[in-house]
Amino acid sequence: MKEIEILLNDLETQKAELELERGLELKKEHIVAFLTNISHFDPKDITVQQDIIENLVAKVFIMKDGEIVVARKLW
Repeated sequence: MKEIEILLNDLETQKAELELERGLELKKEHIVAFLTNISHFDPKDITVQQDIIENLVAKVFIMKDGEIVVARKLW
């Protein structure tokens, strides 16, 4: 059953990404649905970690001095 929930979550994420690419506005409901979805999963699950990163992080920069800068996605 967990595999089905993961697949459903992936499909919902892909749908949201396609809507954004087509110019549809990201609404509060989209963010709430995403956060509600991932709150039901184990935070140690690598798939959940990847979903969070794919949806919230645009870029990661590693500076010469070792500092890490994360650029958030702007909706």
